[in-house]
Amino acid sequence: MHDFSTILAQHGFTSEQYDFDSTIAGFDYDLQFALFDQDSVFDIEKSNIVRQWDNPSAYLRCELITRSCDTNSALTFFLQRWVSELRYNTVTREILDITQEQNTVEIRALIISPHNAMSFEIHILPPIEERL
Repeated sequence: MHDFSTILAQHGFTSEQYDFDSTIAGFDYDLQFALFDQDSVFDIEKSNIVRQWDNPSAYLRCELITRSCDTNSALTFFLQRWVSELRYNTVTREILDITQEQNTVEIRALIISPHNAMSFEIHILPPIEERL
């Protein structure tokens, strides 16, 4: 596992030098628009995104609940949206640590551009009734 807090600091992104609050809010909205549309595999009503203002390892934590049990397709959908809509055009550093188990996916992501940076913890889960 990567230490995102250290990597952010190595690239000059510390709370003293960078406005993480605005970037956290902006990425929260970007995630919602990119992942929760009519073609989404995620259940908009059951999924959630939490802003973690004081957690450089994961400024945004997402729990993405799929409409079906197919977490493989959900991971593919997420990665397609990540590449097409979420990642920075000029990437200085990008890390996607993906752990996939039978019914769950955990993604720890860090993205850094010359002027912006953000860290994420994303959990892709099947519907609750399928986990019981």
